[in-house]
Amino acid sequence: MITPTFSFTYNGNRLTFDRAGKFEIDQTLTVTAVQTDYESFNAAMWTVWFENPSNRPSGIIEDVLDCDGLIPLPLTPEPRSGHMPAPDATCVTSMKGCVDGRFYSYDNVISATEFTFSDDYLLKSRKKMTYSCERGRSSSGQMPFFKLSAKGEGAFFAIGWTGRWQAEFSLAEGGIHAQSGLATKTQFFLQAGEKVRTSSTLIMRYGKEEDGDNKFRNLLKTHFSHKANHPAAREGIFAYEVWGGLTSEEMKKRVGELSAHGVPFEDLWIDAGWYGDCTNCQEPFTGDWGAFAGDYRFNERVHPLHMEDVKKAAEDAGMHIMLWFEPERATRHISLPKEHPDWYLTDGHGGHDYIINYGNEEAYDYILNLLTTEIARLNMRCYRQDYNTGMLTAYCELTDGENRKGITEIKHIMGLYRLWDALLSRFPDLIIDNCASGGRRIDIETLSRSIPFFRSDYQCEFNSHADVMQ
Repeated sequence: MITPTFSFTYNGNRLTFDRAGKFEIDQTLTVTAVQTDYESFNAAMWTVWFENPSNRPSGIIEDVLDCDGLIPLPLTPEPRSGHMPAPDATCVTSMKGCVDGRFYSYDNVISATEFTFSDDYLLKSRKKMTYSCERGRSSSGQMPFFKLSAKGEGAFFAIGWTGRWQAEFSLAEGGIHAQSGLATKTQFFLQAGEKVRTSSTLIMRYGKEEDGDNKFRNLLKTHFSHKANHPAAREGIFAYEVWGGLTSEEMKKRVGELSAHGVPFEDLWIDAGWYGDCTNCQEPFTGDWGAFAGDYRFNERVHPLHMEDVKKAAEDAGMHIMLWFEPERATRHISLPKEHPDWYLTDGHGGHDYIINYGNEEAYDYILNLLTTEIARLNMRCYRQDYNTGMLTAYCELTDGENRKGITEIKHIMGLYRLWDALLSRFPDLIIDNCASGGRRIDIETLSRSIPFFRSDYQCEFNSHADVMQ
């Protein structure tokens, strides 16, 4: 049986727990490990919550490890000097995520490494391996999924956190010691009545006679897919894409051509460029459409009826509009961050992008109302959410406050889950398309709420290398 193992420091004392349940640390702090078992898969997931039930501030919570325990595995012999490890030696298999986007334009070899695997053997000379995502997006650079194995048996290990995470696996007596949690420095007190969570942890064991890889795939499909968690009737998305900066007339013309030739699509995917005051936005590779991210007023120069006519044309052809938003990012070019500076996070160095602070209730309500209104008005069956920046340290440090390190990111990521859960509750048939410059926010938390439709922005180029595309 798999049981939660986690630890943190409280007022200078290291506390370790090895079971689920509620723990009253003192009058100002209650810790609850919520566990879900998937018995037919020999798997369990847990999430750790911290709550202050009192009317005064709690003590200081630091260095939270949402997993901090041993994964039992058989001992494997060390290779002789100069020899490679045996194939069944103690190993951490990891998966690369999306690469840095700058490589797309000139280096197909590096681009082709996206979503490839690597084996890191734990030996006396290399007793531990540390992994983390890049730029605050959970599957950028490194996927938060791992396979720990030795002598044909092992465990799959997954982290659920759509911000900055870190994992360390070290060789230990009896197996591999696994530690994971937020990569951002956590050192915070809780205000009176405050409640927060950190990353979730999923562990699935498999034996020598089992196909562990497909067992884990089946676990994700059965319990962590959008289809498994929500009543939307569709498995996925079958969409025809148009650029948002095209005129409504051109969009209707293309929909009519599809219908006339009997080409059936379920969704009319309208991507970026449809908003703000862009004057040259008819295709994605030119123009000033990018400067208006965060200003989600319809550009009436190209969409005078706010796509009501496009919606009718699409529905007449048996399709529904699937519209692109990037609600978390705004540029310095638009007015909203100037009108509501408390809604946004900045890097403090004059950077181009602002990030919405979901921990601010007014900002959260604004985004929820915006999306709810447009999803209902356009009768969407799929909502496409992009995220072309990252939750870097600088964005949080200015807002955290004294003895509150990490709290801004925690509340922002909690707000993202709250937002998606609210949309899915209000629109049970809705699919959320999870894009972040391609597949850069894929983890067990987003998988259960969304579909990562577009695996990489490398696919945006017309002359993409065929091998990389595959």
